[in-house]
Amino acid sequence: MARKVFLSFLGTSNYQVSKYYVDNTENFVETRFVQIASCKFHCWDFDENDKVFIFTTDKAKSRNWYDDFEFNKPCSDEIIKNKGLQTELVKNGIKPKISDETAIWIPEESSEEKIWETFKIVFDHLEPEDEIVFDITHGFRSSPMLLMVLINYAKFLKKITVRKIVYGAFEARSNENETKLWDLTNFAVLQDWTNGANEFMNFGGTTILAEVANKEISIIRNNSKGNGNEVKTYSSLINQISNLTESISTVRGYELYEGKRIEKINNLLSELHQNNLFQPLTPILLELKTKLQSFKKDNIWNLFEIANFCIQNNQLQQAITFLQEAIISFAIYKCNMNFATSRNNNFVEIRELRELVSSVFNFKDNKENPNFIDEKWNWKNHWNKNHIEMFINDGFIQETSKIYSKIGKYRNDINHGGLINPKNSKDFKKLLFDVYPEIVKIVKKYLELNVSNLKQQP
Repeated sequence: MARKVFLSFLGTSNYQVSKYYVDNTENFVETRFVQIASCKFHCWDFDENDKVFIFTTDKAKSRNWYDDFEFNKPCSDEIIKNKGLQTELVKNGIKPKISDETAIWIPEESSEEKIWETFKIVFDHLEPEDEIVFDITHGFRSSPMLLMVLINYAKFLKKITVRKIVYGAFEARSNENETKLWDLTNFAVLQDWTNGANEFMNFGGTTILAEVANKEISIIRNNSKGNGNEVKTYSSLINQISNLTESISTVRGYELYEGKRIEKINNLLSELHQNNLFQPLTPILLELKTKLQSFKKDNIWNLFEIANFCIQNNQLQQAITFLQEAIISFAIYKCNMNFATSRNNNFVEIRELRELVSSVFNFKDNKENPNFIDEKWNWKNHWNKNHIEMFINDGFIQETSKIYSKIGKYRNDINHGGLINPKNSKDFKKLLFDVYPEIVKIVKKYLELNVSNLKQQP
């Protein structure tokens, strides 16, 4: 079972008593130390195996960790002696064992090096998969920023989970001396959304996005917040996006040609035109809508669009595969023939047709052989000489054969692991950026010649 950990900084001030509360003013914790209130409200399920770490300088420890430091009473010369945080934690029955080791030494913040030393000390006290509660009320001015960076760092390296981040807003207390514990956990969630957005927008992945969204959906369902239909729509959308990225990463060309999943995603995006649940998700959804707006159901252009999507997201192996297969598909499509296979048609016939067209592309890129049809192309009964001549004389194939063959060489290299006369890794992206615009220009020319009116159902 994961360890639960409470973390906080302790300062040097003469803290004043306040009545702390969370969501309403019915339950208060009256104390000098905000850490007591945070533990009472957010660490109630801790046990002896969990931990409380209070990070403190030598000065703060002598003034507020131990008992009987002599403070001047506010607005008075009277000297008062207060109980320290160690005594108060024990007195309030905080479950993890409280001892002098609970107070962890950190240096005075006198330089950047000291800040990084503090960072390392806090990080080293975390264990893999810890569930943490942060109280960021006290400490140095850099402490809140330090902690937010540390949280992201520890999430990545130690797989920690953030249960709560709280701040005791003593300066904003009421006239009745009531202080709310602000819940700042969503700032950590925003970091997760940011990481998810970065993964999706730059690499086309949705692992982090799906993980964050599903976690937030679970929280909303458990708390009975939000519209049930909206939650259901979000859940469906995240699942469809995850399925889409799996289709892309595994190069499922037929699914992407059909565009059914993309159509579902676009419909769900339309339902969520007003996003009330996850505000950080709004720009991500808008970006996704922009990326998918050119996809249509049962459209050959989808194959070229998905190749471009992969290029932009640095999925180079997928991009090269999609682009070469899209070229074959378009050559067959413009001849009004089936270019892909499904469970309802003859996959052997389609496979042999694609092999034929691929060979024609390669043939056109080489010096023509007068005996090409009779000697080299003794095809089975599926394809006669007329079919072969039709593709050999096809204008689109003639215009793109050199590009096709070039892509094929790079595709062989990358698919075979670069083990034989390998190309430079940077060459693949350069190839795609060079040939994609050229291919698109040629394809669009043929689409404008009313080829787009062809309706083919593979």
